[in-house]
Amino acid sequence: MGLEFVEIVMEVEKTFGITFRSGEFGSIQTVGDFISLVRSRIVAADTVACPSLSWFLQLRSLVREVTGTPDLRIRPSHRVQSTLSSHEIRRLWQLMQERYGIYPATLGLPRFHWNTGLLITLTILIGSVWYSMVIDSFLLPLALLFNAFIAIFLILISAQFQSVPPKGWGTFGDVTRQLSGTVVASRNLHLNTDELILEKIRPIFSDILNVNPNEIVPSSRLIEDLRVD
Repeated sequence: MGLEFVEIVMEVEKTFGITFRSGEFGSIQTVGDFISLVRSRIVAADTVACPSLSWFLQLRSLVREVTGTPDLRIRPSHRVQSTLSSHEIRRLWQLMQERYGIYPATLGLPRFHWNTGLLITLTILIGSVWYSMVIDSFLLPLALLFNAFIAIFLILISAQFQSVPPKGWGTFGDVTRQLSGTVVASRNLHLNTDELILEKIRPIFSDILNVNPNEIVPSSRLIEDLRVD
């Protein structure tokens, strides 16, 4: 499935304070499958004992592993970026995916690298256009093509510099809440029936897919009936 499916997943996660594991995506074929997964997280919120503590201890172990410091002390309020180096943050994000089967929100570029890349791109663009207009206007298409190539190159190499946790992942407490969402829900816990959950997620499907809300029922197949790409 494509971007529409990703948007639906992200909105459902946000609505119920949950995190889907990568291994669960293959089992989601209908709207009812979404409902079942959400309800399992809501039920678990009443039965799982202190999931946040368990996940914080696991996160602490990962942090100690990436830093190579067995006795490193962290608190939920500590900011990830203030505690770990850029390389360690990227390694932590990779381990969360490998160990727990989740896809953490994408890391961003530090402001310095973002501004530098933008400055380089604009400088080359202005220089290329000026040169082509002064020397030979027929060179303008080549100048623009060259600038596009440079921009693409900068985008490709930027991945190795991404190290800024996105919104909702800034502290170790934030990361713990995201990880515990693979087990329990933290929002809308009062929606404890399939019907109530359906009424909550129906607008999400309707808005993203631009389909009639009446078409969104538990038996609706994502691809065949709702045409999710």
